[in-house]
Parts: sequence; structure tokens; C-alpha cells
Amino acid sequence: MPSLAVVHPCVPTRPARAVAAPLLALALAACGGGSDGKDAGPAVAEDPVRATSAPDAGACGEVALARMNWMSAGIHAEIDRLFLEAGLGCEVRLVDGDTVPTFRSMRASGVPDVAPEFWTAGAAEDLDAAVAEGAVTLGARTIAEGGIEGWWITADLAAAHPEIRTVGDALARPDLFPAPGDASLGAIHNCPSGWNCAITNENLFRAHGAAAAGFTLVRPDSAAAFDSTLDDAVAAGEGWLGYYWSPTARAGRHRLVRLEGPPHDPVEWERCTS
Repeated sequence: MPSLAVVHPCVPTRPARAVAAPLLALALAACGGGSDGKDAGPAVAEDPVRATSAPDAGACGEVALARMNWMSAGIHAEIDRLFLEAGLGCEVRLVDGDTVPTFRSMRASGVPDVAPEFWTAGAAEDLDAAVAEGAVTLGARTIAEGGIEGWWITADLAAAHPEIRTVGDALARPDLFPAPGDASLGAIHNCPSGWNCAITNENLFRAHGAAAAGFTLVRPDSAAAFDSTLDDAVAAGEGWLGYYWSPTARAGRHRLVRLEGPPHDPVEWERCTS
């Protein structure tokens, strides 16, 4: 899934090396002076990462930069802050947030100016509409190889149960993934509220008939609580099944194995799942 940076057209365009390279960075399109941003040309070129000459530092002013509450997004925010402050002389204000509320705020009110990392798969329809209406502009790809997301199990469980290769295989064994506080149920761990993947996984939980298969959907109240479910399960030697993404430190540390899903139908994904 692509990850992008989104940027306000009033923010000086940075050289390609200044942008951490395959989610997208988003930028707001509405500038001062009554412009609706629609005269700025196409929202994204065939290759959105392109070199330009840096503007005068004094022309930058203040930039509000989104800092999402997961590790790679926090790193991308700090990289962008460094280039904007040290390279262009901007005054950077970091704005903490999550995917959905940050995007909605950018589209409705123009704050923050830039979201250095935005996972587009779960919000493609709304994102396309926001670009078409001139509310946001798509910036550079922020992870060169692209992000990967899905439902995962740990390598130890995969080695002990090589028959579990697909989501359907895992749903047939709720006993291997005990739910916190009720081991009679299997657990599928969702990401926190405010992340777009929380919506996607709610829909996937229903689409796969997971409740009828003996599973409950665990809904953490924060990014830290979400990560602790994985850390605690690994430390206890218990099975863990849930949403995660890569590249991330935890996916590597716990050697997560992504389960195969049913054939992807992009039309149905956009119509219903996301």
C-alpha cells in the first residue's frame, strides 16, 4: 500500500532528498489570498519526487507539521522538521494526531500544513475527493519499497503450526490465540481508534465471520496499548493474531508472518471494506 506525504501549497517545495521516500506526504492546497488551490495544476505527477531549487529561507514562515503516533510517522516528521528548519529557515510546529482526524482537519480547516506519512489504502475515495476539490496536494512517496499491511502471526507460532498459512486457517483455531481475560475466545487485535485501519479491520472482522468462528475483536485505546498486546503475547509464549504493518521495528523483532487473504477485489475494497 502506498504511503504519501501531503503538503500545503504555501509550503516551499523541498528538494527530493529532503523528503523521506513510499507512503505519501500530504500537503494542504488552500493558501491565503483567496486562492482555492485549483490553479496549481495536477495534484501529483507521474513521479511525485522531483528536485527543485530551494526558495529563500525568509519566505517560509511557520509550518504546522503532523506527527502521527506511530514510529515511522514520528521519524518522518522529525526528518521533515530538520530540513524545514535547518535547510529552509522555517518555524516548525509539530501537531500530534492520528490518520483519520488529521486528514479531516487538513481537509476542513487547513491545519496542519503537512502530513509527512499518510497510508492511502483505507482512504482512497476521500483522498481523491480532497485532491479534486483542491483541499490537499499529494507530495512525495515516503517509503521507497512501499508499506505492507495485513493480518499477521508470530514466527514461532507459524513454525509450530505450518498448516496456518491463511486467514481462514487461523480462524479455524481460536484456541491458539487466547483473548485477554477470556481464553475461551480467540482474539484478533485491531489498531487504535483514530487510525483508518481500525475501520478497515472492523469490516474485515465481519466479512470473515470471525465472531461466529469464536473470535473477539480487541480494540486498544492507544498506540502503546496496541503494541503491548503483541509484546506481552510474545513474552508469555502465547499466540497473537492481528493487524500490523511493515516496515516496522516490531514486525522485524517478533518476526511476524503475514497471512494470506482471499483474492483482492479493489472495487469491493473501495465500496465496502475501507
